[in-house]
Amino acid sequence: MSFQETPVPSDEEEAFYVHCRAAYLAVFRSSLTNISSKQQLCRALQQAGRNPTHATLNKYWTPRTSKLNFDEFFEILKSEKKTEETELMRAFKKMDVNSDGYISHSELEKALTTRGEKMTTEE
Repeated sequence: MSFQETPVPSDEEEAFYVHCRAAYLAVFRSSLTNISSKQQLCRALQQAGRNPTHATLNKYWTPRTSKLNFDEFFEILKSEKKTEETELMRAFKKMDVNSDGYISHSELEKALTTRGEKMTTEE
């Protein structure tokens, strides 16, 4: 008889799993509850520190998707990298047109209505 050893997760992998589970449980009462809408997927991803774009959400929630379970959510998080602080700082510096270290209402409005996934002024 031959026994296969189950790989033991590293401390980092274990911490990532706990983080994913905590994010899921911040949205749902149980890890057995399925994600049943794109909005729920978005909220769960945000709880895990992600900022999913419409394209990212559409990648995982297609017209044929009716539910996702925790294991599928965990796999999504493994493939979707968390936004790094340096990326955020670079983005904020682009918005801070006058380089005063602050983003004014007008600078924020301009960035949100002219770049990336453009928002309307009302939004």
